[in-house]
Parts: sequence; structure tokens; C-alpha cells
Amino acid sequence: MGRILLHAGMHKTGTSSIQASLSSGLSDPGFIYLDLGEPNHSGPLINLFGMKPKSYHGNRKRGLSIQDLQTIRQSLRSNFDNQLKSLGERTAIISAEDACRFSIQELTLIRDSIASHGHQVEVVIYIRPPRGYIESAFQQLIKGGQSSFQLENAYPHYRNLVLFSEVFDKDNCSYRIFSRAHLHQGDVLLDLLHKLKPGLMPTKQAVVNEGISLTALKFLYVYRKHGPGYGADKDAIRRNNGLVGRLARLKGGKLRLDTKLTDKYFERSKNDLAIVGSLLSSADYQVFLEEAMSVEANVHCEDDLLRFSPKEVEELVELSKILRVTIPEDYESYTNPQAVAEIVARLMPAGDQPKRVEDIPTVIKGKEGYLFLAGGRHSPYAYAKGQLQVNPKSIQTFWRNIRLRRDQMRNRKIAYLHLVVPDKHNICKEVFPEALPFSLYSEYINGLPEDSASLVNSVIYPLHPLKSKFRETCSQVDTHLTPLGYVNCLQEINSSLEITKQRELYKKHSNESLISLMGSFVVAQKGWPGDLGSKLDPPQTQTRMKLKDIDTIYFFSNRFTNGNNGICDIHINTALDDTSPVVLIFGDSFGRSLARVIARVAKEVVFCRTPFLHVDIVNQFRPTHVISQNIERYLSSVVMDQERPLFWLYPLLKGEPYQPPLDFLHAVNALSARDRQPYYHFIKSLNNS
Repeated sequence: MGRILLHAGMHKTGTSSIQASLSSGLSDPGFIYLDLGEPNHSGPLINLFGMKPKSYHGNRKRGLSIQDLQTIRQSLRSNFDNQLKSLGERTAIISAEDACRFSIQELTLIRDSIASHGHQVEVVIYIRPPRGYIESAFQQLIKGGQSSFQLENAYPHYRNLVLFSEVFDKDNCSYRIFSRAHLHQGDVLLDLLHKLKPGLMPTKQAVVNEGISLTALKFLYVYRKHGPGYGADKDAIRRNNGLVGRLARLKGGKLRLDTKLTDKYFERSKNDLAIVGSLLSSADYQVFLEEAMSVEANVHCEDDLLRFSPKEVEELVELSKILRVTIPEDYESYTNPQAVAEIVARLMPAGDQPKRVEDIPTVIKGKEGYLFLAGGRHSPYAYAKGQLQVNPKSIQTFWRNIRLRRDQMRNRKIAYLHLVVPDKHNICKEVFPEALPFSLYSEYINGLPEDSASLVNSVIYPLHPLKSKFRETCSQVDTHLTPLGYVNCLQEINSSLEITKQRELYKKHSNESLISLMGSFVVAQKGWPGDLGSKLDPPQTQTRMKLKDIDTIYFFSNRFTNGNNGICDIHINTALDDTSPVVLIFGDSFGRSLARVIARVAKEVVFCRTPFLHVDIVNQFRPTHVISQNIERYLSSVVMDQERPLFWLYPLLKGEPYQPPLDFLHAVNALSARDRQPYYHFIKSLNNS
């Protein structure tokens, strides 16, 4: 029986250097480092045992498809099993820092796979104290492309570490503090090898992914924030590593964050810290806590990373001369962040500048005349290709919003759902010109906290019904759905309300009966270019269809045209009685079109253009149903509902003259006075008109 040593990180504890050194070979033939195709075993392990390998950051950056991952898994399985079969009584080392983020199911699969070969598993994990971890992790995030001063993304997550004791048994797990004073000869690699066998050494000791100086980090950060950024092509990783390597030549002091910035972690992570206390010895835990006590800080806020002294600019210029890079002669005037970013961008040799996300064409032509939105503010193509990644904080914010909205509406006994309208490239994959491995909504599902699984019942993503007949549900020249596409969305909303035992919008008999409620489709416009076809030269057009108007549905709008947020539409269907639904929709232009469809089965529909759910508007109109909505590409960034402005102030906050039509004001006044005379008088006036 052999022995497997699983070195599971954690991150920011010298893992890259450990892996590079061990992969070069060991001085004792009784010890081997598994060959899984790359020194860092994190990717191979997630591709071999991961529940969601497609979401793994390394696979995203490489743009791997499901088929690619299936092939990789088969190859890894054969390689992994063959090496364990031939291990004999030797000791094999596996090093994967991402293992400290694996689920209990994934760790169990690893354990069982090794056990099937009769080998014993020991786990070693080095735990880095929070302040040093945050500083190192934040630096790594900037290296990886982050362009915002969001330290939350760099917070350590200790809670998963206890899973190793549960899966592999606590007696087989060794948790050690990452502190030079407590490591063998002050070196984490030598400490790990000394635990295996005193005197064991690597054939070659490598130093990889060393931290860069504060000066280098500042130049890299300003480049991320004000320069071309990380890039959006397959070679972006290599080029960015090259830029980091060049900036690393700038020496100096390291990043030291103000304790006021890191104290926020201690305030919100008491449970995590308690877990560490249960894993480390009392002496090590005391060192763990004392590490954050005092520090001479050099960064107190984001501005400290964006201010450059003449000496720092001069150092950058000298580096440019060494690299034989031409810079502007008036570089001394380059003191603002945007100008400094221009100099940093020149450190990449000619022809090596990354293709910016902004350079992706706005419109991509597909098959059968279908056009797709690719660029623009939300960069849907870059996210679908894995060239951009969603901020985890945005995913957390989305689900917090859903929980808050669900509970707020539940307390008011109002039926609630959130609709995510799938992006067109996900609906019309059959005619998109290339494979797109990722969908934004899938990232949000993958990021759903395990203790919040019930929240998915409050969200619908009607991909299948739209995709199954995309030629009828999607326009060729426009990002929006056809009227039939919105009818499909209504069907899914109604079914979800039924499943969650909430009041349905209409009595469901068959799809045909709903179509009959909609009325007939008529030509709205010939030679219509849509919002995509109009961007081409010459424009591409098609015939636009719409639902035929119904005489009993009255429409009112505030006619706000100086922006998007703040638009309000009201639909009143006088043919329906008081038992019919009253629906309030918060959403974007897709929700606005959906409102016109729902107006055929609801007595009243109010649409508010906003990314937030405004409780004050709910209280004002007292609906039976509330629907919040967004198009999938808007998931690129989600903001908490608490940051919403007062809805009616949206137009006024633009600082421009604005006067809504009088008939709209009468409609708002009436619907705000339901069960009172102003409401009854207004409805009566519509019936008599």
C-alpha cells in the first residue's frame, strides 16, 4: 500500500513555488510528484472530480466547451488511475490549492478514488492569517485582471477547511500556520518535505509568482482601470503574464493595507475565525490573530493606488528604456492616471497589445440572417466566451435581492416572480456562428448559496420554450423577442405561479386558449431594421409583427424620453372585472414589451423601467402580482435594491425639464386610489369614452 500526500493549499501560501519545485523531481526515488499534465493539480482535479468543471476559472479563460471537458476527463482518468496502480509502496504528492474550495462531494470522490487503489491519504494545509492573505490575494486579483478596489473579493474563506477533517478523518489532516517563524528553515516547501521525510529535497527549487512591489502594483492597477485592461482573446493570459513580469522589475516596498480596511473582514467573519481556532493549536492560533494587530500601512484607499510621484514615473520611464519601448517625450506631464496608463500600455511589445473588450464589434452576423448583440456596455459576447467573468459580489447581490423581494411580497400576500429573459445568443445557438461555452445565468445558478436553494423557485429563465421555436420567438434584426416570444414568457410565468401555489395570471387550459386571448398578429412595419440591423451599413431589415390592438385596453405613459430608468406605462383593460389580476412590473425594455402582452389577461398592468424593486410603488398601486425582470446580459453587474432612488424622481434627477402628460397623471392618481371614488370615476370615464 502506498501513501498519498494531498497538499491542499491554502491559497497565497507559496503553492506555485511548491508545485514548480516538486514537478522538477525529488531527491529520494521513494517519493514522486504526480504528473497530471501541469504542476498545479487544481485544474486537473476539478476536471477529474469537479461537479461543475465548466465554471472553473481556468477552464473559462481557456474557453473550453463541454465536449472539450469530457475528453479531458477521460484522458485524466486513465492517467490518474495508471499512476496510482503503479505506485506500489512509494509516496505520491498531489498539490492543489483550489482543493480548499472543493465541496464535500468533490473531496469524497477524491478520497474514494484513491482508496479504490488501496492507498492511504494524508492531508496538509497551510493556513495564512487574514491580513497577509488579503494583501497577497488582492495583488493576485489585479494580476488576473481586476480593475476595482474591492477587497471583499480577496477575503479568505476558512470554513471549507474543516471539510477535510470530515472526509479524510481529522487524524489524517495536518493544519499548519503559514508564518516564516514557524516553518522549517523559514521555508514552506522545506517544511512540507520535512514532514514527509527529514532531508528530502527537490531536484531544483523554484521561486514562482513572487509578490511584486507596491510601485509595480500601482502601475498594473492603473493599467487595469484606465488602460486596455486584461484583454478579450485567447492569448490574453500569456500577454498579461508578460506585462506583470516586466513590471516586476520595479523594486521597492510591498503593499501594506490600512488595518481599517482589513478590520472589516474580522467584523464579518467571526465564524470563519472560530473554525481556524478549532483546527490550529492554541499557540499557532494566537500567532494567527496577532498578525493583524499592527502594521505600517502605505495604502489607505483606492486613491493611494492611483497617485504617482515624479520618482515613480521616472522609474517607469527607465524601465521603458531598458525594454526599448518608445514613450512620449513630454512624459513628465503624464501625472494623471489615464496618462500613466498609456505609458504602461506601451510596455507590451508592438503587436502584443491585448484585444480590448471594447474592440469587439457591436453586432455579429449569424446564419439565416440572424444578428446578435456582441459589444456595447454589457459585453455579452465576452462573458459568453469566458473572456470576462462575473464579480462574485454581483452574484451574491442578485440572490440577496431575490430573497428580500420574495419576503417583502410574501409579507404583503402578493404573488412574486423574477424573470430573466435569456440572451438572444443562448436562444438562437443553432444560428450563432460559433460555440459559446458560458451563459451568465448559469454562473448565477452555480453561485447560489447552498442554504438558499429555495430562491430558484422565485426565478424563471424560459430558455427551453424560447429556444425550441426560436425562429418564431426571436427577431432576426433586433435583440428583443417577437410578440409570440413574450406570449411564451407569459406561459412560463403562469406555470411557475401555479407550481409555487400562487395565484395564476390566467386560467390555463391549453396554449391555444392563451393565443386566442392574445388576439391576432398583424404587420406593424415593413422594412424594419430593429436595434441591430440599424447598426449595419446598409441596414438589414425584416417585417415586424405585433399583436392587434384591443379597443378595451387603454394605454397611458409618462412619455419620458431623456433616459431609460424612470419610464412608466399603464395598461387598463376595461373588459375584465375586479377578480382579474393587477400586475406591477419592474424591469427593462423586455419587461415593457411583456407588459403589453400581460395587459390582455390582467385588469391593470403598471410597468416601471428600473433595475430595482421599489416597495413604495408596490404600496402605492397595491397589485395582486409583482414581476421583476431583467435581460440576461444585465447580470454582468447587479446592484442592491437598497441603493434605489425614489422612482418618481428618476426623470427629475436628470436635471432637465420634464412634464408628464395630464392623462397619465389622472391614471396614476386613479390607480393609487383603488377602492375610492377617484378610481371608480376614472374607470367609468374610460367605459363611457
